[in-house]
Amino acid sequence: MAMMCLRRYWGSDITVIACNLLEKGIAIKTLLPMLPRFRPVYADYIVYEQHCHKFMNQPRARAALLHDLFDDELSDEEVDFMCGTYYVHNNDGNVEIVSWWPRPQAWAASGLNVGFWSSRCESWF
Repeated sequence: MAMMCLRRYWGSDITVIACNLLEKGIAIKTLLPMLPRFRPVYADYIVYEQHCHKFMNQPRARAALLHDLFDDELSDEEVDFMCGTYYVHNNDGNVEIVSWWPRPQAWAASGLNVGFWSSRCESWF
């Protein structure tokens, strides 16, 4: 079947190939690719820290954090960035949200905000 696709110059677009095969009455089977589970590694965290350091040198970001206005003064994208948020697309089509640090809403609701990151915080997150 691959040779027929090549000889007819149908290209590499799977939709075009499938339509051409169906027009000719040829049955096809497709396999959906399985996405590997996202597993951040130490190098990912180091890059995240470097970007955060650069971002924190901006007056707007520093002022928001120094005055405890983290979730009020920063955009949602900036808060996601500071928390190290990843939007991971799963094989079932859903998006899982994971982050290096809890988002402000989760942190406020946790009851663990005692002014520092404790061992209880580490267990929770």
